[in-house]
Amino acid sequence: LLQAYWVGEMDSAEDHKPPVLILAYVYPPDNYSGAARPYRFAKYLARLGHPVEVIAAGAGDGVQVAGPVYRVRGELGEQRKTLLDKLVRAVWLQYDEGLTWVPRAVRLAKRWSSRRPVLLSTSPPLTTHLAALWLKRRYGWKWVADFRDPLVGNPFRELRRVRYTDGVLERCFFRHADALIANTDAMAAFWRRLHPSYEHKITLLWNSFDAEEPIGPAPLPPRDFRVLAHVGTIYGNRHPGLVLAAVARLIAKGRLDPAKLRIQLVGPMEARACLA
Repeated sequence: LLQAYWVGEMDSAEDHKPPVLILAYVYPPDNYSGAARPYRFAKYLARLGHPVEVIAAGAGDGVQVAGPVYRVRGELGEQRKTLLDKLVRAVWLQYDEGLTWVPRAVRLAKRWSSRRPVLLSTSPPLTTHLAALWLKRRYGWKWVADFRDPLVGNPFRELRRVRYTDGVLERCFFRHADALIANTDAMAAFWRRLHPSYEHKITLLWNSFDAEEPIGPAPLPPRDFRVLAHVGTIYGNRHPGLVLAAVARLIAKGRLDPAKLRIQLVGPMEARACLA
């Protein structure tokens, strides 16, 4: 895919793997699920012979460099929010952090101007695509926009003004990106119906697992009960009360022995989920 969209940038693309600059707001060792996909992009593109470097968000001022990963200050969690970040989130990007990160990332990316890399931006947050759009318009680099979640049609982006701006931004991203990656067949099909003129840009690449990182079950500890666990953030309109209520009904009907079950909720819970 990258080779196809890069042909024409060099006199002979057959013997030259295009460099790739990944814009990923979170990236390992950041402990976020969204960090896994860009990490695997970088790992396997490099193995295929592409020089790969990454721009991500960091906690400190200036540029922090660790191997091929460059970090500039961005909002990530309550402890990093500045007054400007909070104002931007209140007025416009209620569901997306990092707007103040965008100009810092763009300034940093100027270092790659002579190399003309292929841009690969991955969202959420959509601010990675805003940075890529800025670079595309400024330098004309080829751009692959990867979506781990949809914008239009996303049930968790429920504010009316956000839905309007999401539609505007999605059309802009689709118009200027050279390739678009959906992570589910349903999303790819929805895009093709909504944006038929951009069907030739759309590619499906599922979320998956890395076969080189096998995950096996840990030995079961000796106990006479089962554990039903949710590990991770509870967000959006989800609420664990639905599961708890179902368990309570099973207990009340005598179909479940409460001594045989433990429920564990491990991780934070968003305020709006608490009210769902």
